[in-house]
Amino acid sequence: MTPERWREIKRIFDAAADLAPREQHVFLDSVCPDPTTRVEIERMLAADLDTALDESPLAALAPDDDPASLVGRRIGRYRITGEIARGGMGAVFSAVRDDGEFQQQAAVKLIKSGLHTEAIARRFRHERQILASLEHPNIARLLDGGVTDDGLPFYVMEFVGGAPVDDYCRERDLSLKDRLELFRQICGAVAYAHRRLIVHRDLKPSNILVTPAGEVKLLDFGIAKVISQTIGGARPRGTATQLGLMTPDYASPEQFRGEQVTTATDVYSLGVVLYELLTGARPYDLTGLRLDEMLRAVCETGPPRPSQAIADCGLRIADSRPKKRRRASPSSSSNPQSAIHNPQSKNPQLKGDLDNIILKALRKEPENRYASVEALSEDIGRHLKGLPIVARPATFGYRAGKFVRRNRPAVLLASLVLLTLVGGISATGWQAVRAERERKLAQKRFEQSRDLANSLVFKYHDAIANLPNSSPVRELLLKDASAYLDNLARDAGGDLTLLREVALARTKLGDIQGRPHGASLGNTAGAIENYEAAAALFETVARGSTRADRPRATGDLLTIYQKLGSALTRAKERPERRRELLNQRIEMLGELLREQPGDLKLRIELADTHTSVGNRLLRADFDEGHRYYQQNILPTLAEAERIAPDAGETLALKTNVLSKLGWHFAEQGRLLIELEAGADAARPYFGRALELFQETAKVYERQYRREPSNHIGERRFKSSICNIGIHLGDAGRVEESYGYLKRCLDDNLTLAAFDANDVQAVFDTGDAYNSLAVYHRRRQDFARAFAHYELSLAHMERVIAADAKHHEAINYKLDLLTQIGNTHAEALRLNVAQSFYERAAEFAARSLTAEPGDRVLAGAVRLNAGRAYATFAGRETSREAARALWQKSCAELRRAADITAAARTEETPKRLRVIERQLAKCERALA
Repeated sequence: MTPERWREIKRIFDAAADLAPREQHVFLDSVCPDPTTRVEIERMLAADLDTALDESPLAALAPDDDPASLVGRRIGRYRITGEIARGGMGAVFSAVRDDGEFQQQAAVKLIKSGLHTEAIARRFRHERQILASLEHPNIARLLDGGVTDDGLPFYVMEFVGGAPVDDYCRERDLSLKDRLELFRQICGAVAYAHRRLIVHRDLKPSNILVTPAGEVKLLDFGIAKVISQTIGGARPRGTATQLGLMTPDYASPEQFRGEQVTTATDVYSLGVVLYELLTGARPYDLTGLRLDEMLRAVCETGPPRPSQAIADCGLRIADSRPKKRRRASPSSSSNPQSAIHNPQSKNPQLKGDLDNIILKALRKEPENRYASVEALSEDIGRHLKGLPIVARPATFGYRAGKFVRRNRPAVLLASLVLLTLVGGISATGWQAVRAERERKLAQKRFEQSRDLANSLVFKYHDAIANLPNSSPVRELLLKDASAYLDNLARDAGGDLTLLREVALARTKLGDIQGRPHGASLGNTAGAIENYEAAAALFETVARGSTRADRPRATGDLLTIYQKLGSALTRAKERPERRRELLNQRIEMLGELLREQPGDLKLRIELADTHTSVGNRLLRADFDEGHRYYQQNILPTLAEAERIAPDAGETLALKTNVLSKLGWHFAEQGRLLIELEAGADAARPYFGRALELFQETAKVYERQYRREPSNHIGERRFKSSICNIGIHLGDAGRVEESYGYLKRCLDDNLTLAAFDANDVQAVFDTGDAYNSLAVYHRRRQDFARAFAHYELSLAHMERVIAADAKHHEAINYKLDLLTQIGNTHAEALRLNVAQSFYERAAEFAARSLTAEPGDRVLAGAVRLNAGRAYATFAGRETSREAARALWQKSCAELRRAADITAAARTEETPKRLRVIERQLAKCERALA
């Protein structure tokens, strides 16, 4: 979505949100420029209605909710003694334990009775569950919880007798060092929550209390969120619009934009809090601004440097005031307060390190902030110790200056010694000793970096990979690992062992970022970058390998070429490079087999590589491609099943071959239907496809039962269930297919819930919704079909938003738009059908690549539009109306023929046969 389109949608939504629901429809009829905008705004209004209670749940208390009426009332084991605050989902009251066991002061949070809806109660329980999972000295503890006699949820937490952190600093006139140390306590509490995969989302001084003893207590997890519970759904959008789930003064740019919330969101809010603690002002003054003005200020405007902001506002900090002079100069005697009132003289030591630290935490782009709250706290710690900070370029002058200030006496002494020993033999010896010590220290640090990089990529990442919603933490981990790998690669020199380690780690990074058809973070571009880097390193290792190491080096190259080729295919980039990688694999495997003709694993891998060639032939000519499979692939599979039926390589080849052949048999059946060869001609192909997918599912099930904790195996098994359902429908067994398709959707929803950032899971869920849409369409239940198509479309759009190079999702979206048009045509809504065909054509022109295969897809849109006109022309009773429809049909079909003919792919001839057959019918009708 372009910024201009988003601003237009926001403008209309803001106006509609203030209207009553029955008035909104009339208003939207008059202002919406197109149906797509209308649908988007209606979704936002629906989400806003669902989240509106978050705005001010206790803004207007009902008579029975008067706080005074609750004083003295017993809630569970506690008696209410007074009101502390209102806000969030309820009110907070002071209370004492009143069960006779022991005395204890506490705080009780109650939901407001007038807001006791299931949605609010669910959110209240969510906050209570989050607090129950947090045990940290700087986070207010949960003591008790339950439901009142009136059925209202409540929970009891530790009573914190303290002041908001900004008031605490101001009232005690804390020094700059004390403020920074206090802030590091806050960071420790937030970092602990992040390690529990919880983002606070509302960090501000009023939620950070400091006890008289100087102990920080973090409060109010009412809008906290388990990391990445959603990506791009309706709730973040509603939140950003109504500001219900954030405090604007401390909210990050991504919260304003309604984007995904991650740990970087809390880093930003902490940056605002630190800015305010050290300057007395906030980065942005949002008082009285409209939402669009707030959005522009926070998302587009850079904040003033803290060192300038404190000079402007005149905040006094204990250790940054001007020191008193024993004797006033004549120029100052006339105005003894001049030093105090001169803003520049009050400017504390923020310029430099602290400016850089705070501004790094406040970066607009989450990826440019500190990678974690620990990193922010550690940089402040380095500043306090006089060490160089990460937020500032590590120039020689900067690091040297830090060293001198940190070791001033030692530097002075060393200078005297050096002056004394210049030209002496002892100086030379001392320098040699120091050089040797530094060399050993550098080698030790290098080894530590090497161990840490490997631990980050393999040990620590794999330890959390199977935790729910761990993608953001994994991404941060891998980002840090990538930086270490860059340094290691630069320092490796000719160390082939180290170069191979870095290449293996780069390969693992690529897998996690965007491995095609596997759980990943949906970053195909990042995967390609890492795979290319790994390939270059593996090639260097192979060139320098000894004869004994050559088989391993060749195996590394075969693996990385396969992964890189798959990623480039998904991105539809550099076709020449893809062909080169495929040819290199075939040539390398052939050479290895000539040296080791009896190696079954090599033969299996060569057969697997030949499937790419076979699939290309199948697309051009089914019979020729099938013969290629029979000659070059199936004999190896048969031999592998005879010799090593349970080997992993055998099972991998078998599932690849069966599933690929299954799809091509099904495609051949559909081609015969399009050529109007009749159902009897297509039925054997659909039947064979079904058999192949049933056999594939049995293999995947066997693997899954063997390793039930393997999520990749689980995903493949459940996808094979979906394939059976799809091809039961193709084979005419529509009712029988429903159970498989419904199970497939349920399974994919479960997998997607495990980690909402797993782009493959989002794609698979969208695919499952589409399969159910086809089922309902076959039963002519058009209402359910359209509902499932829209859900499928929304999931594909989420994938594309997350990974702009995910061309499987882009092509899928194009086909969905076309199929929705076809379904409207079947439901006798020609005008709506044509609007979807035009939408599909516009999307194709905007999003498809220049690859010939994509041109064939663009031609298919026009083919379907031409068919729809022809169908309605055949039903038309008026001769003139029918002729007009036939003319439109011919025009669309000629456009389809021109686009497809220009593509010149292996599929072009058979696609042209379909178009020309339809065009001939059209021209006969006009004649």
